[in-house]
Amino acid sequence: EIFGPIASFYVTETEEETIKLANSTKFGLSASVFRKVKYAQEVALKLESDIVFINSYAFTDLEVSFGGFKNSRLGRELSELRIDEFVKRKLIRTTF
Repeated sequence: EIFGPIASFYVTETEEETIKLANSTKFGLSASVFRKVKYAQEVALKLESDIVFINSYAFTDLEVSFGGFKNSRLGRELSELRIDEFVKRKLIRTTF
């Protein structure tokens, strides 16, 4: 989990390998998927990340709750969802 202007890129052979690699980290604050929307939404559902951006990165609104999965989880912030700490939620944001 890197905070700063850094991006990591990996080459994989299959979608399954890509998802496995992405989920192998002990963190899960956010992820981005750059692909045709139809396929990217399917991948986003399989990623173990609190926020998944589709064809975008690192943009959210103040009313959207976030808090992380795995070791990124410090507790929900923003919006009324912070009350619901015991439910694993996921945001999938798509840019057309």
